[in-house]
Amino acid sequence: MLDSKLKDQLKAYLKMLKSNVTIGLSLNEDENSKKLKSFVEDVESLSDKIKIKEEKLDFTPAFSLNGEFEHGKIVFAGIPLGHEFESFVLALLQVGGIEPKISTEEKERIKSIKEKRNFETIVSLSCHNCPEVVQAFNIMAVLNKNISHTMIEGSINQDICEQRDVMAVPAIFENEEFLDGGKKTMASLLDLVAEKVQKDLSNFKDYDILIVGA
Repeated sequence: MLDSKLKDQLKAYLKMLKSNVTIGLSLNEDENSKKLKSFVEDVESLSDKIKIKEEKLDFTPAFSLNGEFEHGKIVFAGIPLGHEFESFVLALLQVGGIEPKISTEEKERIKSIKEKRNFETIVSLSCHNCPEVVQAFNIMAVLNKNISHTMIEGSINQDICEQRDVMAVPAIFENEEFLDGGKKTMASLLDLVAEKVQKDLSNFKDYDILIVGA
């Protein structure tokens, strides 16, 4: 499934893994399941820190990424190649112990979410705007056990796209209900799903005029 050049690049990244990662595979007998199994087996062969197990997921074919610490569920319903290969590699490293590179405020906002949240992002592998959304929600799931995220690859899940009337990607859903779509940043997604962090002004000195914000 992965060519030799891509394998060499991925093997170099996987040396950064700090802890073990288990990939949970949910498959059936169709051709897409065989391709996904080949993809995951190629990844497993590149690091002794990666193991595969069978797992029943809501989508098939699909796989989950499971680290050794407590985190939310991260699922790829499809083969994350094209623009989503980077999303897969980053999520793999993050569940393997690499700290996501986001601001302290963003981490605080993610960790402030106390209720269970189940997000899905329908993508196309050729979409330029999809990876940023997928990566942002995956980071949320890495940092907060209450958050789960599934990337749904549209071309092999056309029935879902039709059922949900998806006309463009990325299409973001929560509990199978449309939430938003189009180009998003981590900041704009947090504005959508999390509360704003209250600024502590207790240490400010007295001023005649104080402008907070723009």
